[in-house]
Amino acid sequence: MQTGIVGLPFSGKTTIHNSITGSNIETGINNTQKSPNLGVAHVPDKRLEHLTKIYTPKKTIQAELMFSDIPVKRDGEIFYGENISHLQKMDALLVVVRAFTDESIPHIDGSVDLERDLEKITFDLIFSDISLIDRRIINIQDSMKRTKANERAKSLKTIESLKNIQGEFEKGIPLRNKKLSEQEKLVLSDTFLLSKLPLMIVVNIDEKDIKHSSEIQKLTQKVIKNKASESAVICGLIEEELSKLSFKEQSELRKELNFDISGLDKTIQLTYSSLGLVSFITVGEDEVRAWTISKATSAEKAASVIHSDISKGFIRAEVVSYNDFIKFDSMVQIKNKGLLRKEGKDYKIQDGDIVNYLFSV
Repeated sequence: MQTGIVGLPFSGKTTIHNSITGSNIETGINNTQKSPNLGVAHVPDKRLEHLTKIYTPKKTIQAELMFSDIPVKRDGEIFYGENISHLQKMDALLVVVRAFTDESIPHIDGSVDLERDLEKITFDLIFSDISLIDRRIINIQDSMKRTKANERAKSLKTIESLKNIQGEFEKGIPLRNKKLSEQEKLVLSDTFLLSKLPLMIVVNIDEKDIKHSSEIQKLTQKVIKNKASESAVICGLIEEELSKLSFKEQSELRKELNFDISGLDKTIQLTYSSLGLVSFITVGEDEVRAWTISKATSAEKAASVIHSDISKGFIRAEVVSYNDFIKFDSMVQIKNKGLLRKEGKDYKIQDGDIVNYLFSV
């Protein structure tokens, strides 16, 4: 799954992308980006850290997410032809909004205004969907001139549904916030509208405002209303610097700057959950690993993420929740206490389940 990072020019979206993925793409006025920059982020998970201490494996592997830094025109246009094609390949959108001041990099609208910028981006996104529906209606109307009466009636019904959806857009209601009728779902089955994607907001702040992150977070939540699902507050420049340091150095600098919780970690975790993803964990002396699946995935289907043979030869899954495991930190004691469950193929894997599969080849 991929998340597209969008934002106005000089909002710090590429800096945020670099921080999340460990990339080293040129930022600011030196950025002449023409196509998306793709990068991979590791999903922070303290459960893995704890299990690694218990099992001391040869390697620990985190879950991963793909992020794509989407280009923006110098005038601030994001949702144009070629970009829409890129964005339609995404599974979620992350909007970076500027809240930092830098006289050397002036804001394209002359001043920093979080609410105005967010309003512009969300309006432009919905307007791109309105335009797409307009074009589809015109195409249907053109084709009606060459169709029979019964087919025209069907086309008129489709146009009516499209206009109803368009009417919601004109009220500022994105598709993700609208409950669709069966007819509307059918009509949109071959149309990709961007406002259906989960939308998260990242507020990019000054270093001096890090101590006010909580207050800025509360203000942002009030501002986004129905525009997005979640938000996070980050100082992009600091997080980019931290991403180049060792874990120990990061921890020391965070304490020095008086912010122990990484806004970057929160952003990755919010993206993970907004995509409807969860992790189950396998443990052993060779490897402690988080595996990514969609919520409510069956044990049998989840097994195929590890290897298709495990799914095909599925016998049962031995499962203990992480929260139960840490009460004893020992699989022997977990078994003795009767907390290791034997689950069948239809069991829905839960986030944080520690799973051992039994299968035949």
